[in-house]
Amino acid sequence: MNMMISSGAMPRQKAAVVAGSVILAMAALAGYAYGFVFNSLVVPGDAAATVQHIKASSLLFRSSILAWMMVLACDVLAAWALYYLLEQVNRPLSLLMAWARLVYAVMLGSAILNLNAIPLLLDSAAAQNTEAQVMLFIRQFQTAWSAALLLFGLHLLLLAYLAFRSGYIPVIWSVLLAIAGLSYLGVHTAELLFPKYAASIKTVETLLSVPMAAAEIGLGIWLLVRGRTVL
Repeated sequence: MNMMISSGAMPRQKAAVVAGSVILAMAALAGYAYGFVFNSLVVPGDAAATVQHIKASSLLFRSSILAWMMVLACDVLAAWALYYLLEQVNRPLSLLMAWARLVYAVMLGSAILNLNAIPLLLDSAAAQNTEAQVMLFIRQFQTAWSAALLLFGLHLLLLAYLAFRSGYIPVIWSVLLAIAGLSYLGVHTAELLFPKYAASIKTVETLLSVPMAAAEIGLGIWLLVRGRTVL
């Protein structure tokens, strides 16, 4: 990040376009990788069906891993662009906000390694207890990503504060970002501390998914459409 800073400031209008573009791209890629592929192939509590689905749709599963890697690139670009967009509001907090997203991306990358191991395992003729190992990799991915999303929640709270203080980003996005940040922190703290209540927590997460998604997607659309003209 220091290298980015030393290379010269990016105009806010350009930063808004970059941030809006990659936020929307990231939402589409994550929706494909997790919302479509993961949820359609992984059957909770049914290892045999999960392995059968992944084997039958190997190319689809591998494409989701590629999509996850593209999500990582989008997160790095978003951290960079949002820093330049908001550094004039409060430079130290903007830097902390950006670093929170970068560290989140590193943790997400570590989680994705578990998914990448699944095709390698299934391609190995000598693999034993394949179904149990596949489900273990999937659980490790979910747990590691859940831990990473705590940092993402912190990132959103800092982004909400900076947006509120900016004077040029509408207050509605600050409110939605704050709600989303608190939702991420609450849901994923509960997932890590109370795994026995996973079903109830999942229900709460589903109810909160609309404001959680609307916050960043809405901000992304606003930055892309209006940010370059009003900043």
